[in-house]
Amino acid sequence: MITNIEVSVVIPMYNAETTIISCINSVVFELQQINLLWEIWVIDDGSKDHSFCILSNYIQQHSMSDRIFLIRQNNKGVSAARNVGIKKARGRYILFNDSDDCWIPGRVLEQLSLFESHPEISLITGVYRNMSIVCDGSVKELNIMMQLFKNHVSPTTTMIKREVISIVGLFNESMICGEDVDFFNRILRHGRGLLVCTVYAECISKKHSWGDSGLSSKLWLMEKGELINLYHIYKYTDCSFTIYLIATVYSLLKYIRRYVMSNLRSIRKAF
Repeated sequence: MITNIEVSVVIPMYNAETTIISCINSVVFELQQINLLWEIWVIDDGSKDHSFCILSNYIQQHSMSDRIFLIRQNNKGVSAARNVGIKKARGRYILFNDSDDCWIPGRVLEQLSLFESHPEISLITGVYRNMSIVCDGSVKELNIMMQLFKNHVSPTTTMIKREVISIVGLFNESMICGEDVDFFNRILRHGRGLLVCTVYAECISKKHSWGDSGLSSKLWLMEKGELINLYHIYKYTDCSFTIYLIATVYSLLKYIRRYVMSNLRSIRKAF
């Protein structure tokens, strides 16, 4: 068994027959640029379409088939799927992608280089396209307090050190929404992070980041997840009650805006 793997990628998959090949191709292209051993773990979370068969055929025909692994499980949710992949991962570094997202070329080499020059860092993230962050290529320190008014961390743009899992644990499978923010916030509570103001990933289907489909269409569930994460920052850090209250009110105002905009979008589509 290979034991000196440096990079592991975890990809949860559910009903992604139209996007999964583009997703995997973008990841494989990136990993082939590094002179390190790598592996990809795709966890099919009970897909009801042809995702599993399509990816199985892809892997069988691929020249790197010995580095791409596909696991099938009953539908348990994205957190459970990611946790299976994390437990299987053997790499020193772990990256994530979603089955409807693709990576932007150059991000893996840049993140590995930053980890090499900043050995004290536990997490490095970049920008998901359409996030309201100025993409000027700068690199900034990311800490837990910066997560109070805006989430800066997306799974598909993030690389973490595998060793941090033993400290913060896995994704919270009981959370329906906001579980990814909860996971990365726990890392930032115990370690340091970097934010690279460069686009690292984007949605293949070009859908809106919220309000179109899936869990993102359930805006109140998303808001509840965000409020839970804000409370955890207040409870487990030195965040003052005043700052926590301001962040909560700001979050609720954002929710109202999204709710109105989502409904206006639906009305426009109807006409």
